[in-house]
Amino acid sequence: MTDLLAFIFLNFLAAISPGPDFAIVVKFGLTGSRKAAMQAVFGITLALFFHVFYCMSGVAFILQKNPSLLLFLKVLGSFYLGYLGVKMLSKKILDETTDEKSILQRPFVAGLSTNLLNPKVTFFCISLFTQFANSYSTVPMKIAFAVTAPLIAIIWYSLVIYFFTHPQFMPFLQRQRTRFTKVMGIILITLSITGLIA
Repeated sequence: MTDLLAFIFLNFLAAISPGPDFAIVVKFGLTGSRKAAMQAVFGITLALFFHVFYCMSGVAFILQKNPSLLLFLKVLGSFYLGYLGVKMLSKKILDETTDEKSILQRPFVAGLSTNLLNPKVTFFCISLFTQFANSYSTVPMKIAFAVTAPLIAIIWYSLVIYFFTHPQFMPFLQRQRTRFTKVMGIILITLSITGLIA
């Protein structure tokens, strides 16, 4: 039980740390709607279940033994985050008339791909589940560990969405929408660069 509590705490710290997932959720909260932001959260949650699956099924061990594959995933994910950041900084993504086929106009796909291709999430999950590998030997503990990250993500980002779409704050945030979106874009580009050189 102590290991599970430690696992929950570490996942909570990871969830509240500003990163690509936060940027995507805020972006849709400011430029879309509460519904669009929640769709992005559901995409993030599905991606987290995928991370949990390969970590608990032993695929993570295979990845650890293949540095070249991990490097490929790291580079791919970093370039993807950079791409999203550039799109957020561009004038086009701030225009409400943007083509609906753009990834950043499809909340669920944006949330899913952003989390799935984030190299930091991949390395975090692999290291975390490896560290606690001996703690989920029974079925109930496997279930508890498996749902921890997705459940924390839903709870945390629901609170974030509530704040950013609250009528009391929405007028101010909408006025600052362009600035907020650009800040999120800069964060994504920074994470992309640090991911490549780390």
